[in-house]
Amino acid sequence: MNRLLVILLLFNLGPGCKEEKFITTSQIEGNWQVVKALRNLNPTQTFDGAYFQFENDIFQTNFQGEVLESPYILDKNVLAQTQPETLHYKLQMPHHDTLVIATELHGSQFSFTLKRIQ
Repeated sequence: MNRLLVILLLFNLGPGCKEEKFITTSQIEGNWQVVKALRNLNPTQTFDGAYFQFENDIFQTNFQGEVLESPYILDKNVLAQTQPETLHYKLQMPHHDTLVIATELHGSQFSFTLKRIQ
């Protein structure tokens, strides 16, 4: 009996590999409002009213001032904006209605916390 318990314990511990979870396009589809923004790790109010919208492999945002619409590719939690210039955004989804987007633009690091809106 003790051997069986030891074997089961070792089997459950395994090699300690953790399967990495990747965000899918269906998880981010919809409308998102910026609720917190950081520029070079410092809070900023510059992006009040900014939004991101994801639909049919196209995203739209106004975080740079003007409305931008671009096709995108999502691969392993990195979203690549393909037009008008290539930009990469690292995504995290700590909750189904919270999305964190980080990017570098004009030499500054930006992080946006977004909440899903209806």
